[in-house]
Amino acid sequence: METGVTAQANGSARVKMGGTEVIASVKAELGRPSSSPPDKRKVSIYIDCSPTAAPEFCSTLDLEGTPLVQFRSKK
Repeated sequence: METGVTAQANGSARVKMGGTEVIASVKAELGRPSSSPPDKRKVSIYIDCSPTAAPEFCSTLDLEGTPLVQFRSKK
């Protein structure tokens, strides 16, 4: 495993096993805390998979431009 492979991320790693290579990265944005009570706050998580990684994944955006990941099952 090799770490720090993506300069644009806060953390990243590359793993190679046989003919497969996976790169994962994490990027965090700090914002102003919500005025909601602590037990009513949210954390948003977004996942983006490269369409070249597997044909089953299709990366799209919702109406607000937020990345979505959809899984297309094989039939």
